Order: sequence, then structure tokens, then C-alpha cells
Amino acid sequence: MVHDWLSHGQNSKERPWAIPVPAGDPWPQRPMTVLRTRADPYSPDRDRPPTYSNVVTHWWDASQLYGSDLTTQIRVRSGIDGKLTIGPDGFLPIDPNSGTD
Repeated sequence: MVHDWLSHGQNSKERPWAIPVPAGDPWPQRPMTVLRTRADPYSPDRDRPPTYSNVVTHWWDASQLYGSDLTTQIRVRSGIDGKLTIGPDGFLPIDPNSGTD
């Protein structure tokens, strides 16, 4: 489970990583390109290793259960005593649009 552990927001489209793809590999592009993680614009010291911003709250605040934004919180909560909506199987319902709980 890794959703909600981190999100760096929109990655930089400048200087994407170019990864060679060997002949016979089914990857559709040559080379494979991967966008670079957006650097923290507020990093205090450019002489030190880079830092990266996180645009969601960290998982240890239970936002992996309750959501990192108001829309998600409203979607997953039952509206009764701050509890989550739980299906008859004991789990969060599956979102029909994303296929995730």
C-alpha cells in the first residue's frame, strides 16, 4: 500500500530521464522517458542535497484512511460520529470510477 504516502505534485517536464529500451522489449517508446521529480522551490541551501515538496499530508496522520482533502474525507465518511463508510464485507467501498477503495 503506497497511496497517500507522498505526492510531489506535477513533475518537471524539463530534461526528462531517457532510459534505453533493448530491442525486443515491448515498451512502446524508445527511449523510455521519465519526468524528473519537481524540486522543492524553498530548499534552503543549494549546496546541500536536493529536497522535494510533498503536496499531501503524510500517511502517519491516518489520511491514508480518511483522505488528504475535504472531497475525499466527505466521500469516505458515513456522516455519523466521524466514522468511515464500511461495506457489508467490512471494507471501504470500491470507487466505481477509480477501482480503488
